Amino acid sequence: MSSVRLRPCMPSTDEEMEQFLLEVSREHPIVIQETLKGNRLPLTQLIEAKWPINPQNPVGVDWLESRTARHEMAMCRSEKCRFSKAEGAKLFACGACKSARYCSRDCQKDDWPVHKIICRRNQKAKDDLQRAIAERTATARSPLPITDADGLFSDLQSFKRRLTPALNVVCINAFLENSPRPGFVHGLDEKVFLLRLETLPQNRIKPNQPAWTRFQFRCVSLESVDTLFPIGDPAGDQFREECKLIFETDDKERHGNIACVIACPSFGGRYATVTTLIRVQRRVRMDGFVAVVDDWREMIASQVEKLTGNKRSPLKEVPTLLYGQAMPLSH
Repeated sequence: MSSVRLRPCMPSTDEEMEQFLLEVSREHPIVIQETLKGNRLPLTQLIEAKWPINPQNPVGVDWLESRTARHEMAMCRSEKCRFSKAEGAKLFACGACKSARYCSRDCQKDDWPVHKIICRRNQKAKDDLQRAIAERTATARSPLPITDADGLFSDLQSFKRRLTPALNVVCINAFLENSPRPGFVHGLDEKVFLLRLETLPQNRIKPNQPAWTRFQFRCVSLESVDTLFPIGDPAGDQFREECKLIFETDDKERHGNIACVIACPSFGGRYATVTTLIRVQRRVRMDGFVAVVDDWREMIASQVEKLTGNKRSPLKEVPTLLYGQAMPLSH
């Protein structure tokens, strides 16, 4: 899960921002009071006045691709902590599913009531895929394109972590574009942001190649929750339960979560998926502190190409189901 911090204009260092906030607190105390109440617009306007948007780099692409951005968004999963790598946190992954990361055993224990749903779903998906691989291996005449389910899921997690800053910006832009209220997100409970990848053929993967470079972009879209996660299907029901629990104590009128699913067809019509939730404030204009882009689809496609070094796939159709029915592979 990621928190949104990107603004259309930013200082070059944390120290510069700290100095700026001290000046604002002295000269514009009302702005600080409004910010603490959840109204970020006055502060954003002061930031934009001090650091104007660069027309040559309107979405902060340099920042999106930086290690600083990734470290800022690499946080302890526990809602009571949120300690980030940029702040010095040393994060370790859940030993069972390898997806959630924590800074301490106490944080992991605190988050278990929510994470256990994700953890069990991830483990079952890996087990099902590995079982299908084993069954097909016994009768296959040629080597299978994927032989290690755990390795595929691990590669997808690595890809997600490297792309997290760009995903934050693109996901919010997708929901802004489809909102009846300009500047406000809409449809968080009905839609899922779906990024579909393809795995590279085995003969194109080199020894010791970074995990996040083993994929290529295929398509991106907003899909109905019920389309991707059918009601009555165990995986779909678990997904809904997971989203419900994560912020069950929050004011639903103020906070919401964008569900971002990265999916990769793996074997026998099965999909390997990783999910991240991006928290947003429903009553705050997202375009006040998140860069607005003209074409979010092209932006994420370009970012995936830069990250992986692989050209996008010419195949663009979107799957109608990720769970519930087997889907034939297109290659």
